[in-house]
Amino acid sequence: MGVSTTIAPLIGGVITQWLGWRWIFLLNLPICVLLAWCAGRGIRESRNPHAGAIDWLGIWALIGTQADGWTGWRSEARLAACVVLFAIFVRVQTVHQHPMIDLALFRQPRFAAAVLAMFGYAACAQVMMTFLPLYLQNAFGLPAVRAGIGMLPFAMAMVIGPHIGAKLSKRVPGMTLLTLGLATIGAGNLLTAWFAGMASYPLIGIGMIVTGLGADVLNGDTQKAIMACVPPHRTGMASGISTTTRFTAIVTSVGVLGAVLATRTQHALDAHAGASAELRRTFDATFLSRVLAGDLAHAGAVSDAIAQFARISFASGFSAALAVAGVCALCVAMAVWVLAGRRSEEAARGEAAAVN
Repeated sequence: MGVSTTIAPLIGGVITQWLGWRWIFLLNLPICVLLAWCAGRGIRESRNPHAGAIDWLGIWALIGTQADGWTGWRSEARLAACVVLFAIFVRVQTVHQHPMIDLALFRQPRFAAAVLAMFGYAACAQVMMTFLPLYLQNAFGLPAVRAGIGMLPFAMAMVIGPHIGAKLSKRVPGMTLLTLGLATIGAGNLLTAWFAGMASYPLIGIGMIVTGLGADVLNGDTQKAIMACVPPHRTGMASGISTTTRFTAIVTSVGVLGAVLATRTQHALDAHAGASAELRRTFDATFLSRVLAGDLAHAGAVSDAIAQFARISFASGFSAALAVAGVCALCVAMAVWVLAGRRSEEAARGEAAAVN
């Protein structure tokens, strides 16, 4: 993952700038064919000898708040449907003889902490790879290729992180390492948010490095912590929970932080427009969409002053989104620490009962 994080922004920048962003999806085809062949040859099959019938009932998600707004009836209907469907899902998993997800696992503080750490890592660190190239293009006026190069501090930290994590894991308990990784991600996001309005690439680079180090400490350890909580014949289920948690976190975070980014950027544009009707007409939904996509060059004929307003406004939105991600990472770190403490207390009580 560290290697792909290093080269993907560069390849993506080249494709976007010279071929068009749609070609990025075609690049996935040969990569997936190669990975499927490798998986078929190199991954050992695991089965549950007591497996029953397949549990077919399932799930829906949250996207669209940027278009409909947080208080729009469509957004409220989606959120209400998510709550209802989630409640039905939990009920089905509770009564099913062979559930897709064994909810009893979440009564184990260690398992709950590991899943929560995976959610925090994916939501607060991996999403940075989505917003950071747009910030580099907007704040510094970089083309896609140079924005990809500009992500190298984050990518290189992702390469170095596993070695640091491996050394720390020999000296630090697993849950403490997860907490430390999340706190590092939170600190990195808050540093990046603080530096975002300064338009100083070296300072942004510092934030990238801190977040990247925390992210790659967690990249392998969250997965290992989840898998360690189940017996070998249930590793398929644990792997499914881990992957579902990761991508649910990414989708939710892109939606929520994207909404924060869009809302804050629009507010900043409106503040720059002031009472000017002409500027308010310029800063319409199409203009905002171009700014959020890092495509200011195709936003029409804009003056240098308007382009500067757009860059400052996007930096404000990016800062707000990263600040939310940073605070969330710190809150998740605290929750993981508390759950780890509960596990230690339960283990101590168990040892005391065994002695008695």
